[in-house]
Amino acid sequence: MHKYIYVIFLACSSFLFSLTAVAGLPVGSSFIALDGGAWRFYIVEANGVRRVNAILDPRQAVWSPSRQEVVYLSVEGAVRRFSLKSMTDTVMVLPESNDAFTQFAFVGGGSRLIAVKLFNRKSETAMLVYWDETKMKFEILSEKRGASFDPVLKGEGLLYSFASCVVGCGNIIHDIWIKDVISGSARQLTKLNAISRQPIFMGDNTVIFSSNAKGNYHLWRYKIDEDAASSITDGFVTDVDPIVDKKNDIYFIRRTGSKGKFMRLTDGVVTQLSDHGYWGDVRNLELAL
Repeated sequence: MHKYIYVIFLACSSFLFSLTAVAGLPVGSSFIALDGGAWRFYIVEANGVRRVNAILDPRQAVWSPSRQEVVYLSVEGAVRRFSLKSMTDTVMVLPESNDAFTQFAFVGGGSRLIAVKLFNRKSETAMLVYWDETKMKFEILSEKRGASFDPVLKGEGLLYSFASCVVGCGNIIHDIWIKDVISGSARQLTKLNAISRQPIFMGDNTVIFSSNAKGNYHLWRYKIDEDAASSITDGFVTDVDPIVDKKNDIYFIRRTGSKGKFMRLTDGVVTQLSDHGYWGDVRNLELAL
């Protein structure tokens, strides 16, 4: 009897986790990669990169190392939560819900989940929300209704991108905004007349983001106290999904053609990280704050 239980435990553990190639990404980060013809979710731990086999073909997924939880958008459109402690998978929002949710992010050391709510599943009516564990539903984080995306919360500072034109115009513009969640005051940071998305804090005074202000999507740096933005990558490439580690090294995904590659920017020098040829493509690089 004891032998039988032991074998089942090993089988279940093998099904949920398997150690793969190390990509050199910071501990606590996560990403989605094309592996054997399917999109799989990976988390970066101290001993390497692990694939969460219970999650197949997620549209988006984020990981909280402190909670040992993954929140993901399933291929059917449901918002689901997978616990790495209990190895259970639960539904947070049904796929037939009137509203859709996307762009999840764990903040506050992984203790809080924020997201974008699409009213009636339309991007022109998007609002920033957070998950209320008591009510077991998403509640409003920012009252700014319109088209708000890419939420990042650090302390009292809420970063997000806002689309100033989404319907009936020839040019869609996204700018980066910052809001004090206590006072409610908000300020527009970028004015590049372009699409500026995916902001992330670097320290307390700098914001890193991706923008197509020079044609291709490159990484940009905005100094809050100087009110100045400048590009920090270039070339005929697409640079997206930036994250910043504790040493202020920047990691991101560079797309050339149809394939994404992991890159690192340190002291102005961009280097490619080796994935040992393990993945056919990578996307959705994240880091819990």
